[in-house]
Amino acid sequence: MKTIKNWNDQVIPVIRSAGGVLATYNPFDNLIHDNIFPFPTPEIVQKLYKSRQERAFNEDIKSSIGYYTDL
Repeated sequence: MKTIKNWNDQVIPVIRSAGGVLATYNPFDNLIHDNIFPFPTPEIVQKLYKSRQERAFNEDIKSSIGYYTDL
């Protein structure tokens, strides 16, 4: 498993698609937020739908929410 450091200097797991796109396993790992209530905001929640792009990954990309999302 590959890892990178996110905006908060934490090491997070990532995967690369067949086309070279880098994705995080947990969609919330790379979101910048600071004491926002409620979090995630409605604007973010509406982006949490299951993506058709899951097929672009050779490995299982199911995130902590149970499926791959473009978020």
